[in-house]
Amino acid sequence: MNGITSDEYMIHLIIYAKDWYASTNTMDDIRQIQSGYCGMEPKYIDDEGVMLWVTAVYEKFVPATRRNDLGRFLNEMFKDLRWVTPKRTELRRVDVVEKLLSDIRQYIMAKDIPVWPEPNPEILPLKDKDILVRWRENQERRLTSVAE
Repeated sequence: MNGITSDEYMIHLIIYAKDWYASTNTMDDIRQIQSGYCGMEPKYIDDEGVMLWVTAVYEKFVPATRRNDLGRFLNEMFKDLRWVTPKRTELRRVDVVEKLLSDIRQYIMAKDIPVWPEPNPEILPLKDKDILVRWRENQERRLTSVAE
């Protein structure tokens, strides 16, 4: 995975949030992406480290005009939590991470990032075999629309 910049690893997290990579376990999947970013083996990245990195990606790439303020963000998390598990009242780090990923998926648009790296099966397995074909088609459309 040499030659991938730290910003590209952050964008690979966005690609993961947008469901282009296969997902098995949210925290472990993110550790795998994050390990390339920070140069550590995934087993040395704890849940807090995952949450802080996803928060950094959120803050860096979600445009400020689309971000939820902290109060609204937390209120939505508790609503989601009550909907899924009515008797549970505590938040776990994975709950915060999954909410951040949901917002990343919803609020980051293709136009927000000028150059998207190609989904890389060396980072995580791709969701399906047609992902790279669709990614290349999307890139061509973007380049064509910019040229017009």
